[in-house]
Amino acid sequence: MANLLKTGVAWLRDQLAEHAGVTFTYRIGNLASAPLTGTLGQSLHRVGETASISVVRTDRDLLTDPAKLILGGQVQTPARGHRVEITIGGKLQVFEVQPPADGEPVYRMEPTGQLMRIHLAKVK
Repeated sequence: MANLLKTGVAWLRDQLAEHAGVTFTYRIGNLASAPLTGTLGQSLHRVGETASISVVRTDRDLLTDPAKLILGGQVQTPARGHRVEITIGGKLQVFEVQPPADGEPVYRMEPTGQLMRIHLAKVK
């Protein structure tokens, strides 16, 4: 049963990337990945609240296969300060890996570990 689930998750991940994917480059300092494919999403995070006013921050999320984040010949774990470059609407946009106020910068989307969500904040 576990192999069937793992195979199903891999198929769904590949379908998501193929039909809703964007090409991105992952950077750690001067190291850059080969072009990769992931899916953009958004998250709303409540970052402050006083009386009847709420401050909500909208971030980008990138869903991708963690096994493909290879820089310098090694699979990398996303961490604060790493950068993601994506061309959206013909303009290069740069995002930085940043956790929401209440969490980690990355989390696995499903139990087999084949899909992860990286929280990003636009820096350029």
